[in-house]
Amino acid sequence: MRCAIYTRKSDEEGLAQPFNSLDAQHESAEAYILSQQHAGWILLAGRYDDGGFTGAHLERPGLQRLLSDLGAGSQWHANRAAARQYRKARWSH
Repeated sequence: MRCAIYTRKSDEEGLAQPFNSLDAQHESAEAYILSQQHAGWILLAGRYDDGGFTGAHLERPGLQRLLSDLGAGSQWHANRAAARQYRKARWSH
């Protein structure tokens, strides 16, 4: 399974630090994906980060780039929080 990592922080506080919340989220997700290599998980190159963007809507540059990179008809799996947000946004339009 090909895996991409999306990270988000709703405010910009601390993002200028050399290692910030987005880095910590990415590092944690990367470690988990690498731990699943035996099951065929492959981490794709690239980062999809949105620092300073609310989760209340899907108009976030990093998320939009991820969705665009996935392309129409691609199969993808998201964690429960992301999937719940996707369904909510889909039905609200």
